[in-house]
Amino acid sequence: MLYDNIMTIAETQKILSLLYQEDVKYYHYAVYFILAVFTGFRRGELLGLEFKDIDFDRHIISLNRTSLYTRAKGIYTDTLKTHTSYRALKIPSEIIQLLSDYREHQRAYIESIGSKWVTKIKGLNDEMVDNDRLFTSWCGSPMFPNSPSLFFGRFCKRHGITYRKGHSLRHLNASIQIYAGVDVKCIQTNMGHSQASTTLNIYGKAFQAAQAASMDKIIGVLGLPPTPPQAPQTS
Repeated sequence: MLYDNIMTIAETQKILSLLYQEDVKYYHYAVYFILAVFTGFRRGELLGLEFKDIDFDRHIISLNRTSLYTRAKGIYTDTLKTHTSYRALKIPSEIIQLLSDYREHQRAYIESIGSKWVTKIKGLNDEMVDNDRLFTSWCGSPMFPNSPSLFFGRFCKRHGITYRKGHSLRHLNASIQIYAGVDVKCIQTNMGHSQASTTLNIYGKAFQAAQAASMDKIIGVLGLPPTPPQAPQTS
């Protein structure tokens, strides 16, 4: 079941705290998972991100491509899943600062390894483009799609945390939006779903729970008289 595989808020807070304490050699993975929690981006969308997609002044991240893998093609850049997957999200200033720090970290790292860094990678239609990826291998080539999951599995084992697939962070992000009262159309846009019905189908249980909670809030605000109304007497 979907909701058996979503991290709790307490688990997520613990994971975020530990990610901020990770060794510098895992900095790229820490940033990857922190960004996954706060954006709900798909794995390929995260791996396809480039620094030019980030408007550091306006605090906006735009999604323009995905990074995928097949045995036949290896790692390659592709268009996004649907036209609604092309989206721009307003990001909290704290995450923008994290990304700014990470950009400076990557620049310093590139300088330290010099000519070993891959300066050109294959973009859309295999066109060679300047390497501007956020998440890469040690030499700058596009990160293998399974690498974040492998890191996360080891990370959870080290810290005694129940392992759940990285995609569960996308579901967590959507669930938090629902319980925060964000409307379904906005969540559809944020998640890049083609239709609102897709969002409702995937997260119907969370919407039902949020609706029930909203009814309890109404009672909490209005209250009820201590004595219930008397039923009329029948003869």
